[in-house]
Amino acid sequence: MGPEAVPRSGGADELALEQRLSALSGPARAAHILRGLERLPDGDVREVLTAAGVTDVDAALAEADRLPDPYRLLDSPSSTPARSRPARPTCCAAAVI
Repeated sequence: MGPEAVPRSGGADELALEQRLSALSGPARAAHILRGLERLPDGDVREVLTAAGVTDVDAALAEADRLPDPYRLLDSPSSTPARSRPARPTCCAAAVI
């Protein structure tokens, strides 16, 4: 595998994002990503999470709300291409739940 196949590390900001996201449950992680990357309003996030089979959407949203400065790291220029906006939010939600 050549160096172009492995994304470069984003440094401390990316590590902080990974740590914060890994501390969340799958549904809360999906809510956070849908809000931050997709910029979906909570009503749409609720629909996506419900369609993905999340049984307690309110708890997922509340858990995601507890992240400090939640979207600064998602908008970081050091984020890898893997953090780029997915084409379909339901794919993103299903992947992390």
